[in-house]
Amino acid sequence: MIVTTICKAQVPQAFSYQAVIRNSSNALVTNQAVSERISLLKDSANGTVVYSETQNAKTNANGLVSLQIGTGNVLNGTFNGINWATGTYFIKIETDPKGGKNYTLNNTTQLLSVPYALQAGNAPSLEYPDGVQNITPIIINLDSISKNFTVPQGKNLYLYNNESTPTIDSLYNLTSSTTTQSSNLLIGEGHVVNFGLNNGYLNRTSYFGFLADKIVDPVFADLTKGAFIVPKGKYLVIINIMYSPYSYGNQDLLINGTITGLYAIYSKPIIIPSGSIISSTQYVIDGYLR
Repeated sequence: MIVTTICKAQVPQAFSYQAVIRNSSNALVTNQAVSERISLLKDSANGTVVYSETQNAKTNANGLVSLQIGTGNVLNGTFNGINWATGTYFIKIETDPKGGKNYTLNNTTQLLSVPYALQAGNAPSLEYPDGVQNITPIIINLDSISKNFTVPQGKNLYLYNNESTPTIDSLYNLTSSTTTQSSNLLIGEGHVVNFGLNNGYLNRTSYFGFLADKIVDPVFADLTKGAFIVPKGKYLVIINIMYSPYSYGNQDLLINGTITGLYAIYSKPIIIPSGSIISSTQYVIDGYLR
């Protein structure tokens, strides 16, 4: 079988795919219902399947079938969860020309411009590295009863406009003096966040933020319990610095033993290269690895 593809980006949730369907005798399959199994593979034509779906369609008089990849019956993965910014991607199309599930015809082709267009639609930033796609807004209104929220698996929680911050994992009772009000707080999957009483009174009337599909690995490290070393092949983006409840002494943030002023963090994140040693007797750092 010979399949020719023409891909056109449609930011943000799908992209178009067209194929000419021929049977095992190389004859066009025209005006016929067909079924397709679509797989997106990472790094090679035989790479890991990051997303797959099935679709039913009908060829035209020229044997052409048109699909919207990302809108079918999902078999594996999430389309919005694909990180188009890393690696190369291939599309594998398997066809049953009779419209069933006997996918006897197949073709694999490398995607070129489509991933870049989709990545542009995700619009990730230093503050929101998981992008702005597939988010769930979170608004937590407080009353006199403490409230716990567990970050779901596969998600990261972003809190913003913090006048004061909640207790995390029953360890960090953070107050308005320990975080910048304009900074985001990034909390990874599985962590328990308590939005409730702080020292006998309510921190504020509500918290605002959102959940996003996890692409980056959050870092929430108390430097008073030991230095943090940026892993090999990664860089660290710090989006917030807070006083540790276990702070002692009066030591600024140290990077590779050199004192670093904190004022830069008030306006934008700071990026720390691979292998750097970050230490302090006062601070907790909040950010992520890329």
